[in-house]
Amino acid sequence: MKNFRVPVALAAIVPLLCFAAFAPLAVRAQSFDGGISASGIALTPLERTVLLDMALEVADSAVTERQGVAVVPYLSDGVSEAEFPSVLVNGKSRNRIYERQTRFGNTGLSENAPTEVMVVDRKHPGGTIDYSASIAREEWMDGASLGIRFVLVSPAGEMQYLDGATTGIRMPPALRAAEVPAEEVVAVEPQPEAKPEPAPVKSRHSISGVAGLDLVTGDARSMRNFRLDPQVFSTLSEEVDGAIRERGARIVSVEVTGYASPDGPALVNEGIALERAKELAYFLRDRYGIAPTALTVGAVGEDWKGLREMVAGSDLPYVSAVLEIIDGTESVEQKEVKLRKIMGGGIWRRMSQTMLPELRRVEYLINYEAAE
Repeated sequence: MKNFRVPVALAAIVPLLCFAAFAPLAVRAQSFDGGISASGIALTPLERTVLLDMALEVADSAVTERQGVAVVPYLSDGVSEAEFPSVLVNGKSRNRIYERQTRFGNTGLSENAPTEVMVVDRKHPGGTIDYSASIAREEWMDGASLGIRFVLVSPAGEMQYLDGATTGIRMPPALRAAEVPAEEVVAVEPQPEAKPEPAPVKSRHSISGVAGLDLVTGDARSMRNFRLDPQVFSTLSEEVDGAIRERGARIVSVEVTGYASPDGPALVNEGIALERAKELAYFLRDRYGIAPTALTVGAVGEDWKGLREMVAGSDLPYVSAVLEIIDGTESVEQKEVKLRKIMGGGIWRRMSQTMLPELRRVEYLINYEAAE
């Protein structure tokens, strides 16, 4: 984590960014007459990570052919500061230079590699970037403010740090697992010995399913929000309650497994998948008094196998090339970088909209005994 001051270079006043939550931001930057706007901003703290989701609208005139601009979200409490991975918008000529610099590992930008690079020119107009990123959570971040700054890369390759703006959004407290209530010890009076009755014949049954995420149409924050769909809890409760009421069911064991989509750091995604699984597991534990020894909670992490099955059965262009990358022996981070580059990022954007959301889920299996 770093503490620093950002120098501001000023030239001609141009509108750059507007948020729905605060007034338009005016900055000074030579030859920068485009616009980038953000909406649907969601800041979600977990136990070990902080998730940021938003939609970035990039205008056709955001940059000239030889310019680039990095959009860098950050958290700050006035003393400490932490940057999220950036988004890079390049003109055509500037992007060729950036790709050469990338090969040699010398882009000159933030240590956090861009989550996406958009090229804007006559053949590739601006559009929407579904931004989803995360950073490690630290104690000082509770109540910190979310801001966004910009780094303008001139035709000569010089970087100009532009004044950013706060979004008016502060980070709420992290969601933590509920504490397990202590069991009460009740004294039982001795009872007269009774003749045992024949034990009823019982059989094993199970309830299984998949819990999806809380998706809100048009809200970018839903794309990586780890919260489960609230309807899952009511539907599952009705099914389990019905088995208990009608068949005298007794829950024997519960298995809950979380999954994440393969975008972003693999270690972070594994943590997100586990948080999803915990949310459902703790709900079942608290509602039905399930013993810790009967509750199994786990996480698969990034579901590359599920992504491969979806790609193989889709009508995506360049399916063979996509499958070759998925089946390769490279690291998952290297696979993601390659997938993001096919068709200038078009394939990745389509997968992000139609495939990745379905991979973010929790699978559950509830085993119970009931009388015949």
